[in-house]
Amino acid sequence: MEKVKTRIKPIKVLVVGSSGRRGRKVMKFLKDRGFLVFGADRIAQEEDIKGTTRFFKLNLRHRDSIWLMFNVVKPHALVYCAIARGNRGNYGTFFSVLSMAIKFGIKKVMVIVTKPPIHKKPKDLLEIEELAIVSATQLLAKKHDFKHDVVTQGDNLLKKIKRFLKERSL
Repeated sequence: MEKVKTRIKPIKVLVVGSSGRRGRKVMKFLKDRGFLVFGADRIAQEEDIKGTTRFFKLNLRHRDSIWLMFNVVKPHALVYCAIARGNRGNYGTFFSVLSMAIKFGIKKVMVIVTKPPIHKKPKDLLEIEELAIVSATQLLAKKHDFKHDVVTQGDNLLKKIKRFLKERSL
């Protein structure tokens, strides 16, 4: 019998917040493992663009830009790294990206937050936004049937991403 070679399509991963420290680390890690990596951020430096299949420099508050990005990429997975101190409106931006990902049938969403989600009284706006982001992701994942995970500072970022994307249910 003759063996038939089947070609596996590479998995497309959109990394939002790719110009930050964590975003660059995630993009390099994924590219080195054969994923098609697409970056998106409002800031772009030459080193951010080098390792990507395509880089989108855009304001993530503009829904038309987000729609166009998803229409071009059609990602299988989303890694959201754009939550950081000093960024205003983390929740609104995140929700715009996540709602568009859901419209495009995303299968996996990983959110990288600065602190573990707390269920006691938040101390500042960032903690409130992170709690809202994690809670919204959990609720929407159940409703729209996509897998999700949350990575915090204490977690091994690359190990969690590898495990999360290794499951071939994309």
